[in-house]
Amino acid sequence: MYMSDKEDFIKLTLALYRVTELFPKNEPLKLKLRSLSLDILSSLNLLEGNPVSLLPKEKDEIIKKGLQDLELLKGYLQVAKEQDWVDNRNFLVLEREYSRLQPYLQYLENESLNTREKQQSKNKENKREERLGPIDDEISGFQKKILEILEQKGKLKAGEVSQFLPELTSRTVRRHLKILKAKKLIEISGNGPQTFYKT
Repeated sequence: MYMSDKEDFIKLTLALYRVTELFPKNEPLKLKLRSLSLDILSSLNLLEGNPVSLLPKEKDEIIKKGLQDLELLKGYLQVAKEQDWVDNRNFLVLEREYSRLQPYLQYLENESLNTREKQQSKNKENKREERLGPIDDEISGFQKKILEILEQKGKLKAGEVSQFLPELTSRTVRRHLKILKAKKLIEISGNGPQTFYKT
């Protein structure tokens, strides 16, 4: 199970502060560990209960930075443990608790990726509907099929489109492609045998 509660984040940061208080007075590692723990807490606070909506890109950057800071902090804890300034059990507890944050951040990262993919798919569908919307009734079923094939496969030659529609002759497929081009639903690049069609 991973840690995902704001109070737990704060308690963990305070625990790190208590342990580092036992380090030598001007030890730079103490300040570095504290700084990283605050950065991680800040990232988690922004992701958890942020009253201001984050843009997907901002959220991704915060998650990425949180994961990087977490790895750095674990490395610094390992270095501090080797110094024998405090009982190693303190470090084991901190390492265990900070390790519980990693799956939580990875979960948020995957959730963000899934949301972005769904949004991209929705945007693509909306663009397709905008393009086909008002003239949808004016194109045939085969022309709709050709548009779907081009959207899925990208750039194809007329002969390649024909392979997906064995019920039509190559000439009929070319005629449908010409109609779709005239309606500005597809684009043509190249010429002759190197003519490609794409949406």
